[in-house]
Order: sequence, then structure tokens, then C-alpha cells
Amino acid sequence: MALPILMALLGPPSRNVVTLCLVVSFVVIYKHRENIHRLLTGQESKFGAPKPPAPSEPGRS
Repeated sequence: MALPILMALLGPPSRNVVTLCLVVSFVVIYKHRENIHRLLTGQESKFGAPKPPAPSEPGRS
């Protein structure tokens, strides 16, 4: 998403800009790999989904 904005602001991207965007993309994917895996397996709650009710503690009313 950043590359089209950079292209609009700076003109055609240089090899350095493209390389930087690719590196940043890979870093973001790497840092979020666990969340991505949970989303793909259906274990991560989706954005805007209601939260499940918290379990009640024994002995509390």
C-alpha cells in the first residue's frame, strides 16, 4: 500500500525504494506470523466479533 503512495509522490520508484518496501513487507509478515496462522486456522477472533463471555469465578455471585 505504501509503494503506490510513494510512486505518486516521488515518481517511478527506484530499486532502493522497491527493495525497502519488500524488506518491510517481509518483516511485518514475519512479526505477525503467529496471528496469521491463528487467523488461517480459525482460532483468532476476528475484528469486530463479539468477545466470548468471561468464565465466572467459583463462589462469586
